[in-house]
Amino acid sequence: MSAAGSISVSSVQKIYDPKGASVHAVEDCSCEIPSSKFIAMVGPSGCGKSTLLNMIAGFDSTTTGEIRLDGELLVDASFRTPPNSDRVVVFQNGALFPWKTVLENIAYGPIVQKTKTREQAEEEAFELLRKAGNLERIANAFPDRFRQACSGEWKFFARSSTSRKCCCLMSPLEPWIQCRNQRCINTFLTFTITSNRLFC
Repeated sequence: MSAAGSISVSSVQKIYDPKGASVHAVEDCSCEIPSSKFIAMVGPSGCGKSTLLNMIAGFDSTTTGEIRLDGELLVDASFRTPPNSDRVVVFQNGALFPWKTVLENIAYGPIVQKTKTREQAEEEAFELLRKAGNLERIANAFPDRFRQACSGEWKFFARSSTSRKCCCLMSPLEPWIQCRNQRCINTFLTFTITSNRLFC
């Protein structure tokens, strides 16, 4: 198995309140996801997409079955690896710090995780903004200025840049679909393919 973000989901079942209402959120889910891939899970509301991503991210455990990352156990019925820098979640609402600038938001994760110095993190953040369609011009602005379409690309970089292996996107692609800047969308796809990370 690859050492760069391969995920193995084996016979995963998730039942909420098994002794009461017994809500089956995920039923016998198995799949192998190789590293460096962009995976889209499509289905109606309530079919278990977010539940599966929450288990991969480390927010929830399985009822039965297991999930592994590069062969290492992430979660099963009795064990759950807490969220860490090998996995990151990009929430739909952005989950940004409104009092920090765009550049500071993007650089925040690696600095706090001590995987990069402040100088290294801000240099990489600035380069990601540049690649996302010359967005370095908004590096020192604050998030509240960018609520409209085409703000999603730098929010994506703000979170995904902190992940070493796997990035779980919690339905955040609407701003990208609305974005009129084709270069931003192309950059997202290029970053997905070349970053050696899994996006699902």
